[in-house]
Amino acid sequence: MKNEKKCQGDCCSTSQKVTPKKRVLRKASTSIPKVRSSSQPLTTDIFLVGGLDCADCAAKVEKAVSRLNGVTEVKLSFATGKMKVIYDAALMDTSEIVKIISG
Repeated sequence: MKNEKKCQGDCCSTSQKVTPKKRVLRKASTSIPKVRSSSQPLTTDIFLVGGLDCADCAAKVEKAVSRLNGVTEVKLSFATGKMKVIYDAALMDTSEIVKIISG
């Protein structure tokens, strides 16, 4: 068994709750031409997320955001702290995403 470096934060406990030290630093929004059956464009937002202690922390945030109604894709890079979210703006807004990230 390899020696694995354990996360120093409390975010990797058995609890699935996202820790409150996650925060949104900045957001940029653009509409993309991806079309669904309803013929409405999806929205892409890029979030800069701080306070990620390990890749597991990033995975938990990504999973929590992906469960939101209207979210079609989430990619969070632990290395850069950038999270790309593609969602249907008619079903949700970014305040729900910010709420998940902020804890």
